[in-house]
Amino acid sequence: DSHIINDSNESFPEDIKEQLILRDGDWYSFPSHILSAENREKWGLPDATRELWESTDYRNNGGVIFNKTIMDELGITEEDVSTESGLLEAFEKVKNAGLEVNGGKVTILLANGKAYNGTGWQCGNCVATLANFFGAMPVDENGTYQSLYRTEGFRHAMKFLNTCAKQGYVDANQFTMDDAAIEAECRSGRVFCFIGNTASTGFAFEGEWFTPGVILSDGGETPVLGINQKVTTGWLQNFVSKDTKNPEAVARFIDFMSSKEGLILWNYGEPEIDWTYNEDNLIVRTEEGTEKSSNANVTGVGAFWAFCNQNFDQSIMDPSNDGGIVPQCAYGKNPATYVYDSQALSLPGAYIEGNEEMNTITVEIKNYVTRQLADIILHAVDEEDFNARMQELTDQLDKLGLGELEAYIDEAVQANYKELGVVLKAVN
Repeated sequence: DSHIINDSNESFPEDIKEQLILRDGDWYSFPSHILSAENREKWGLPDATRELWESTDYRNNGGVIFNKTIMDELGITEEDVSTESGLLEAFEKVKNAGLEVNGGKVTILLANGKAYNGTGWQCGNCVATLANFFGAMPVDENGTYQSLYRTEGFRHAMKFLNTCAKQGYVDANQFTMDDAAIEAECRSGRVFCFIGNTASTGFAFEGEWFTPGVILSDGGETPVLGINQKVTTGWLQNFVSKDTKNPEAVARFIDFMSSKEGLILWNYGEPEIDWTYNEDNLIVRTEEGTEKSSNANVTGVGAFWAFCNQNFDQSIMDPSNDGGIVPQCAYGKNPATYVYDSQALSLPGAYIEGNEEMNTITVEIKNYVTRQLADIILHAVDEEDFNARMQELTDQLDKLGLGELEAYIDEAVQANYKELGVVLKAVN
């Protein structure tokens, strides 16, 4: 503990440390992307950006982004793309325009590429984002845990994507795209709309972009967003071997990387070359610094994110350095969105992985839905066919053990309810 001191001569944030000890039994790791109320108080927020950074309490990767350049060219308004029916009309307008950008046909809707349904057994990325827009919650009206696959919001999301496929707004090829291909496509300026994990785009749209935050369902369902308000324990965890030959050198390294000087150097580069201060005394990247940060694996600028301190960044960074702030906060800040504290849905470490039967179920569900959802989206030809395919999906998920898995997870959720003194209930 005595080694991990920052420039304010204060120790590592106690609220994060407490959660690490609660999780691991003692303090063993130095986490990346540390973010907490105590850490925010330590580093502070500039007056010029306080309101914006406080909005990051609602930040979430799932969302929708539009190419404002294409919107303006075709006379598509911000209001047009804020509702389900308006969005479909905008898609049709883009399709009929037959636009080409930089020598290529416009991609009307990019539905998160091959990660359209996330990377695990649970519904994620594009499908889950739409399901949440359309009111899906992982609990029912009584507070019992349920997979999003059980919800009307999920069904609605699948129907919306199937409509997009039938109308030619989405094609099969994009369901094989990885993040590198997604970002490259966005950089080309050819993507009109992206829905899903917005980080996959690199926020690299050619020209300006716009987000309404949510797409409002034609059925009137309230869009929902779960934000875990529990103090987080970071992303990547840095550990030091007990038998390291140079513990003092390691301690000095961690000390430097977590200090103001170190955080500026590895994240922003050299002053006056890679960054300067603006009139609000906030760091702004130069053109050279921006280029270096986009090639971190070669230049090292931004490469040591294992020591990322988000509260420090908020205390010193001009927001223009982070293209994701506005679109990733817009969902939760939209007045139509119902934001709920999702910490009751958090599971103990290795809760599923430590149970061989439940872990097997998750693997089998992941393998099944990865191929099956795309098949429904791309090939359901009409209402009757869609309903039959969705029923087949539900039946197969039950055969694979989804019900048993939900009951197992619900045991942990109910225990969390008792500990926290809350019960989550579906609002739609």
